[in-house]
Amino acid sequence: MHQGLPSTRSGNCQYVALEIDEGMARVLVFATGLRVGLAHAPGGTVPFSERFFAGGCTTLRGFEQNAVGPIRADGIPLGGEGILSSITNCDSRWRGS
Repeated sequence: MHQGLPSTRSGNCQYVALEIDEGMARVLVFATGLRVGLAHAPGGTVPFSERFFAGGCTTLRGFEQNAVGPIRADGIPLGGEGILSSITNCDSRWRGS
């Protein structure tokens, strides 16, 4: 925003100018991911900390976090010994230029 000040030469000359130069561009962001995992413990069981979990916003939207797969009777997810998960997103965003 520009504002002129009174000038002594031309008398009382005041003005206000407003200039907006803003462009908008639509940007498409495409992202995809693949997660493959396999764990095996010969003669035993895979430790809980090494098991695979799926569900939630980063693996399978629409499900609670880690809620896809075996679950104990008390609701605790058990995880699995393998996973095959693919996710694809296409977001449309507006960006000022």
